[in-house]
Amino acid sequence: MSEVLKFEKSLKIKKKLKEYIFVTLGVIILSFAFYFFLQPVSIVTGGFLGVSILLSPIIDKVDWLTTSMFLYIANGIALVFGLIFLGKDFFLKTIYGTLLSPTVMLVLELLPQDYFYKNISGGNEKIICLICGCILCGVGVALAIKNNGSTGGMDVVQKILSKVFKFPMSIAMYLTDWVVVILSGFLLIGA
Repeated sequence: MSEVLKFEKSLKIKKKLKEYIFVTLGVIILSFAFYFFLQPVSIVTGGFLGVSILLSPIIDKVDWLTTSMFLYIANGIALVFGLIFLGKDFFLKTIYGTLLSPTVMLVLELLPQDYFYKNISGGNEKIICLICGCILCGVGVALAIKNNGSTGGMDVVQKILSKVFKFPMSIAMYLTDWVVVILSGFLLIGA
């Protein structure tokens, strides 16, 4: 193998490693934001994390079912559909972020969830949690997507919708996230 080919291969490996590091960082930031800021005050965002808040009355009643277990199940189902509709290549590229997200959540569940919430004073706890959670979620998702990765779950559904209905990925993201958020509004009104 020539030196040029070795150098090119080395660059590709470094680029791929950098991407995985940033996808990992993105998933950790997203999970941190959700667990410590959004979930304690039941702020529903899009994706399976938002769905987990909508289903929290059910999740809380089942001893073995935690948010991380729900995410493993939902992400696993999404991965199977991704394999069927999007193929093996997509499946292999997506499996890392899709399984990393519930794994990070599983580790975070060992920590006291209300740490930040109970240390915010001044009566603005929910708005501060909303702002911090949304900014950190945005940073986490952006890091993962910018580095050709995924934060799991609903990303798979969005890609399937984009492929099947032939509309841009951004529209699929808005559609699925808004469905979750609007559904939370209906559930809130009915409560």
